[in-house]
Amino acid sequence: MQPDSPIDSTNKHFKGQMANEEVLCFCRKHWIVIAHYLAGLPILWVILLTIGFLDKGKIAEALGEAVYETIAIYIVIFATYLNHRIFIRIFNYYLQTVIITNYRIVDIDKSLFFKDQRSTLDVKEVQDLVLKKAGFFRTILDFGEIDILLSSVSEPHCLRYVPHPEYHFRKINKTKREYIDTRNTMKEVLRHTQEDRYPDIIIQESQVNTMGQIHQNN
Repeated sequence: MQPDSPIDSTNKHFKGQMANEEVLCFCRKHWIVIAHYLAGLPILWVILLTIGFLDKGKIAEALGEAVYETIAIYIVIFATYLNHRIFIRIFNYYLQTVIITNYRIVDIDKSLFFKDQRSTLDVKEVQDLVLKKAGFFRTILDFGEIDILLSSVSEPHCLRYVPHPEYHFRKINKTKREYIDTRNTMKEVLRHTQEDRYPDIIIQESQVNTMGQIHQNN
């Protein structure tokens, strides 16, 4: 019986996923970023329905037929534009995602038509995390910011409007610790493997290092 082969996760959950990369969690921005769009949609429809129930004959008689038709056309165009803008913003909300894997943090900033940006942060480069959750609305609605300090750049990468920020803060920290433990374990296994395969070379290198230290001391 042959052992099970490792699962190939290439592009399984998102474009660019590596073969041995495991998605630990993902999140979108807090719904507060589209709250004004969600609130504006029913208000828009209430206004349109109210206009629809008005006596069009009296309005046309008071304003004149040409003026009334011009205003009606502009109202239809404006309402169509607002509807499309609101729904496109809602679709864009679902496309903007932060993915935490066992190797990296992927910040996807994508729109429905013209934008597709991805920021990839390797877990090994994460030096520190700063959680920002201050203020009445952030505390009540449970969202905040996470600044990720990297070893390769001076400016931190900021994840804004993160829902349940404490959870994602702990998840990134845990992933970082697990990555360090796995790397140290692999180094230890590799060192023991080299000692088992090439014991004479390891002993010679140890003797050379010892002689070098004695020579420096003298």
